[in-house]
Amino acid sequence: MVTLNIKPATLDREGALMFTGLSEQELRRHEKDGYVVFKPLGPNGKKVCPVAQLENLVKMLWDIKEGNPLEDMDFG
Repeated sequence: MVTLNIKPATLDREGALMFTGLSEQELRRHEKDGYVVFKPLGPNGKKVCPVAQLENLVKMLWDIKEGNPLEDMDFG
């Protein structure tokens, strides 16, 4: 078995939910609003969304300009 330690280019809906931490309803709302687009790859492909779109959605939701959101949090 080969294991690759690279980030995938796309995720299916289940992966997108895990990646973003959003609920199914929230993700569908952002899809309806055009922030993310799920479409099938290939003639019989599973619907997937580019990870870059999901990253942009998370940045928008956190209002992240740059860097790591945890850097701005004071934990003590």
